[in-house]
Amino acid sequence: MELHTVGQIGGTDKITQHEFVPPVVEEPSHNSAAEVAADTSDQNAHAITVRNSLRSTDEPRHCAKTDDWATTAGERDALETFLDQYRAIVVWKLAGLSDDQAGRKLVESGTTLGGIVKHLRHVEEAWFVNALDGVPRPEWRDTDPEWQYRMEPGEMLAGLIADYESACATSRRIAAGRGLDDLAQHPRLGELSLRWVYLHMIEETARHAGHLDILREQIDGRTGFA
Repeated sequence: MELHTVGQIGGTDKITQHEFVPPVVEEPSHNSAAEVAADTSDQNAHAITVRNSLRSTDEPRHCAKTDDWATTAGERDALETFLDQYRAIVVWKLAGLSDDQAGRKLVESGTTLGGIVKHLRHVEEAWFVNALDGVPRPEWRDTDPEWQYRMEPGEMLAGLIADYESACATSRRIAAGRGLDDLAQHPRLGELSLRWVYLHMIEETARHAGHLDILREQIDGRTGFA
């Protein structure tokens, strides 16, 4: 079994392959409660630092093990770390593509790389802006719901990515003022919590990141965190 990773060499991404080595299971330590608490606190702080580093989107970043740093984080930090990791992966999967490549239809459904990131922008808005913040849903969701999946003529990938990153930033601001148990009203689901929204967003963003991975491989062979 091989694990694919990406490194930065000479300013360009390089895909490498490493033999997978099963992790070594260590015997549990018998540290005092105070030592365990201090160690957990340090790891939680590190998880927050890593998560915050993902929010600088000046350039694609490789962070294949971001979630590893959240293994002992509190619930909210863990949820936000996983979601931010997949948000970043979405952007990484689109790095270096032309507008033509982003709009290329490679599967029978007509799904495109550009269409996926456009859709994910509106997913962020649907759950954070409309559901949590109470802003009315846009009319196009009822009149032309498929519009969000289409990369229209004249749309550029850079603009779609910028719109997605802006939507993610808005989502973070909305979430920051709420607790995980805070409730909002959804027209179809009824009451839902910020916790549920985080879990759903991790599910949906990760799912579409997998779609991006498959489509990107068909264009130029690049796989993994590229």
